[in-house]
Amino acid sequence: MVFFYGGDCMGLMGLMGFLKKKAGEVMDGAEEKKREKEEKKKQEEKIRKWQDKFETALGNYDTALMDDRELMYLGKRNTDPDINNPSRDRKKANNVINIIYEFIESQIDTTIPNPTVESKRKDFEKQAQIIEDSIKNDLKESDIYRINDENERTTPIQGFSIITVNWNPDYKHHLYRGEVEIENRHPKTLIPQPGVHDIQKMDYFFILSSESKGYVKKRYGKDVETESEEYPGINSLEGQDNPDNHNNKVTIITAWYRDEDGDVSKYTWCADVELEDLPKYFYRRDSQGNIMEYETLDRDIIRNELEPIPAMSPVIDDMGQPIFDELGQPMLEPTRIRYFVPNIYPVVIRRNVPIAFNFGGQSDVDVIRDQADAIKKVVTRIEKKILDSGAIIKMPNDDNVSMTTQGLYTIIKGERQDLSLIDMKELQPSIQQDIVFAQDQYKAAQNTLGITDSFQGKPDPTAQSGVAKQIQVQQATGRMQSKLFNKKRAFKELFEIIFEFKLAFYDELRPYMARGNNNAPIYGEFNKYDFLMKDEAGEWYYNTDFIFSADAGDGLPRDKVWLMEQARADASANLMDKVDYWTIMEKLGFPGASEIKDKAILEQQQLQLQQQQLQAQQLQAQQLQAQQLQAQQAQAQQLQQIQQQL
Repeated sequence: MVFFYGGDCMGLMGLMGFLKKKAGEVMDGAEEKKREKEEKKKQEEKIRKWQDKFETALGNYDTALMDDRELMYLGKRNTDPDINNPSRDRKKANNVINIIYEFIESQIDTTIPNPTVESKRKDFEKQAQIIEDSIKNDLKESDIYRINDENERTTPIQGFSIITVNWNPDYKHHLYRGEVEIENRHPKTLIPQPGVHDIQKMDYFFILSSESKGYVKKRYGKDVETESEEYPGINSLEGQDNPDNHNNKVTIITAWYRDEDGDVSKYTWCADVELEDLPKYFYRRDSQGNIMEYETLDRDIIRNELEPIPAMSPVIDDMGQPIFDELGQPMLEPTRIRYFVPNIYPVVIRRNVPIAFNFGGQSDVDVIRDQADAIKKVVTRIEKKILDSGAIIKMPNDDNVSMTTQGLYTIIKGERQDLSLIDMKELQPSIQQDIVFAQDQYKAAQNTLGITDSFQGKPDPTAQSGVAKQIQVQQATGRMQSKLFNKKRAFKELFEIIFEFKLAFYDELRPYMARGNNNAPIYGEFNKYDFLMKDEAGEWYYNTDFIFSADAGDGLPRDKVWLMEQARADASANLMDKVDYWTIMEKLGFPGASEIKDKAILEQQQLQLQQQQLQAQQLQAQQLQAQQLQAQQAQAQQLQQIQQQL
């Protein structure tokens, strides 16, 4: 049967066109649904792949031990079982002498290592100084003092600590956007690749964070209201957390990995929800998410004491030679500069003391755990002996004597002759051996860590003079040179990462301030284009040939008081004058040092003026004496000539 639309063939053609269009829309919709289904399947497979890797890595990582170390540092009362008789009942310690806390706190060093940068290329010395000065400013503006203070404890407790470097694109300034940010993380939040001990050599590792569900919605645009926090332990200690704190929080897991090209990549998820998939994480992308290898200049780039980079450059052939047009003029094209791409994980690991075949380092808590546990047990035993001690009263067995206890005292009543028969014997507990044992354990822990009484600032009878005490402190500091070296090594890596982030993301000029001679301010700007060089093919690239190191005051000069004493000793030995001395005291913040320095400068100027006047007077006297001598010699010569003529 044939139907006609509108009574003619045109109506039939219109109907067929309408049906064809609808069929196409249905097919397109089916294709779209098929693509969405395939995309969802790939996403689920990718999440499962990373979840499996994460579970395997987590199974090889003991976070429960980390909690126990933190509790030991806080002075937990639980004692360890007898290794030879594990079934013996364990008692809690009534009195905890917390040597772990004491020794870790005595090692705290609040000094922040400063960057030192040297150029491996000639004519880039000034750029090295710019890197150094700008990073110093970054440290002052960051939360580095809090980070260092926390890591000074985390490092010896856990054996290592973590600093991460992030680029915050949401930071806004009137003249620029984005900023480098640094943060520390607890070792429980980093799960390394099993069997690999250097984080920069890992194929992948994981970082966990506990965030609110509202943060996830705002940051990633994903709804996770039905999800719960998978790993609440990353944000608390075992047995010290309230489950209600996790009702509105979730665990975000980020996998950092290197792709088949060796580029740093990032994958983030929460429960079974993919939050972010960012292969080649540090590459620039356009608004569509496509990778941009080159920056195309739309203006000439002005550089500091270097030739400007023109917006237009000659077109170069494969042989590196310019191409000319039909008029013999070099052909021009917009200048292209390859974006700098960091090739390093933005994570710094600071080890306490290196240990073989281990990702982290040696924990001080683990090293002196036996001594700390023994002291807890012995001190509790001493306390029990003392508290259980008392006295035995011997008295007649008759009714003429009565006893009444009032508080701490016992009142005995009776006839005088009966009271004379009463005798009391005190029960003295034998604790001397216990005390000696506890002292030996304390000394053993000190010796193990290389900490002396002098290093802790305690009275030390073996140090007979101030010099001897300083030598002992220096020796103790020498025992811990490995810890100091690893701290500076971690800061060196931090400085290198910050520099690479500056080259990658600082598109605008960034001001900084340094100090020159006499502490005078020097103002400058970090311009990433100052680090550009051309290769033989005429292509621009960023110069990263710089040697980084971290310098800090090691050993004795831990505070201003010591520096003041050292300056006073040097001044007393005439190794510096009053102006130099009070200049140092001014920098150290000594009250009234500026006024005293100004007075010393005035006195010095007056003394120099007096010396100049005295020298002038002496010179005049010498000149007058010379003139008189010349006159006398001339007179004698004239007299001699007259005598010869006569």
